[in-house]
Amino acid sequence: MFDTNTIAAIETNENDVVVINDKQSEVAKTSMKTDVSGVYAALFMLEQISNERESWEANEYIASRNRLYTLLTQCYDYYITMKLGANKAIRSEYKKALNDFCTLRSFNFKKTTHDMNVVVSAVFGRTDRRRISAYAQALRVALTAGAMNEKGEMQALKVSDLSSWIEAQGGVEEVRTGSKNAGMTRKEQAEVASKALDESNALATINADFTTFRVESNDSDKQMLLVVTYRNTGQFEINAVVKDQLAVDAALACYYKNNVTTLSEGKQAETATQASMKKTETV
Repeated sequence: MFDTNTIAAIETNENDVVVINDKQSEVAKTSMKTDVSGVYAALFMLEQISNERESWEANEYIASRNRLYTLLTQCYDYYITMKLGANKAIRSEYKKALNDFCTLRSFNFKKTTHDMNVVVSAVFGRTDRRRISAYAQALRVALTAGAMNEKGEMQALKVSDLSSWIEAQGGVEEVRTGSKNAGMTRKEQAEVASKALDESNALATINADFTTFRVESNDSDKQMLLVVTYRNTGQFEINAVVKDQLAVDAALACYYKNNVTTLSEGKQAETATQASMKKTETV
């Protein structure tokens, strides 16, 4: 049997353990609350920043972009009047005014500089030439983005349509980037070239067994690359077969660029035919 003192000591120790455990539990709970509240505070901060971003996009950003498009439209209008206007006297006045303005601002340009670049530089200054060049390039693309005339030539976009056109293209940078590839991505160029080559007559045909050229029945009617070397015997020596689609697209895009005039005419004719068919269906 335990004596009274022993029992009291045991009870005291148990109470101490309970108190200590309770204190540790409270500390743990407090720490957990602190961590959770910290996460909530961070989430609230991200939510607040996101809301401010949405407000900026819906207000300041859109207003700034629209203002930019208005300025570009005015530049475009000035160029159209100066270069394509029906009144020769007004064209001369606009040209002289542009030259005088650039002289007053000490802007010097090469004789080969496109007049659109001169107009945009005169308006926006020359502190950020890369940005100014992007603006000018986009407006130059617009000069051939209008309706097609009776001769099959692309005309200048109407001044009133410029802002909506830039918006539809995805912005100034998208227009500028597209202009480097004749307004088309490399994949789009490859598709045009692929269709043209698929519909044209083959330059030559060769017999290819499955083992030597590493082709199979599933490769039928698929375009691929042959790496060839021209020998002074007048023969092409076939060195390898490449079936990678990226490589095929790159080669087709190069073919497009080297034959852009012919392929573009075919694409324009196809577009005109489709437009005519849609118009007929509408009527």
